[in-house]
Amino acid sequence: MAELHDLTALEQGDLVRRGEVTPLDLVEHYLGRADTVGAFVTSTPELARGQAGALAAAGRPDDAGPLWGVPTAIKDLHPTAGVRTTFGSAAYADHVPDESDDVVLTLEAAGLPSLGKTNTPEFGSPCYTEPDVAPARRHPTGSPPHGRRFLRWRGGGRDCRTGAPRTGLGRRWLHPDPGVVLRTGRAQADPWPDQRRPRVRRSGRPGHGRSTGTHGA
Repeated sequence: MAELHDLTALEQGDLVRRGEVTPLDLVEHYLGRADTVGAFVTSTPELARGQAGALAAAGRPDDAGPLWGVPTAIKDLHPTAGVRTTFGSAAYADHVPDESDDVVLTLEAAGLPSLGKTNTPEFGSPCYTEPDVAPARRHPTGSPPHGRRFLRWRGGGRDCRTGAPRTGLGRRWLHPDPGVVLRTGRAQADPWPDQRRPRVRRSGRPGHGRSTGTHGA
C-alpha cells in the first residue's frame, strides 16, 4: 500500500469511509512529518487531534462528503477562532480572532480537521512569501548521495508544487485568490538559489517576453 500522504485526498477520504483508517490516523500521520520548508506559521496539533477525535466519536453522518475526516490546513489569511492568525504581517503577530470566517466554518462543518495555519505573504499581496512573522518559504531540492538543498521559492505555503503539499503535510488546500496563480504564471513557481528576485514576464519565464505589470517586483 502507498504511503498515506501519497494518496489523493479523495483516496484518503475513501479509506476513512471504508473504516480502514480513522481521521485521527490521518492527523497523526501528517503531524509526524516535519515541516522543514516554512509551510506552517502556526501548527495546531492538539486542535487537530481534538477535531479528529470528535468526528470519530460522533460517527460519520449519512450526508458526509467525500473528504470527511481528511486533514487540511488553513491559509493564514483566514481568521480562525482561538488560533493565531497573522495575515503575514507583524502588525498582527499576536492576533487571535474570536470568530472564524466562512471558509474555516465550511471546512469544519464538512469534517476536515485542521493541522494549522500555512504561511502567506503579508496580507496575501506580494508574490514572494517572506513575511516578518515566519521564516521565508524554502523549497527542498536534490536527493542522496548529493544531499538536499533549500532554495528560495516564489509562491506561498500552499503553492501547488511546494509548501505544505511538497512536504506531504496536506494534499488539499484553498487559495483565497486563485487569480494569483494566473497572474504570476510559471515564473512564480520556479526556484532561484541566489538573492536576486527575477522580473516576472508574460511568457512565464524570467527574462523573456513582455512585462506583465509586476515588472521589477
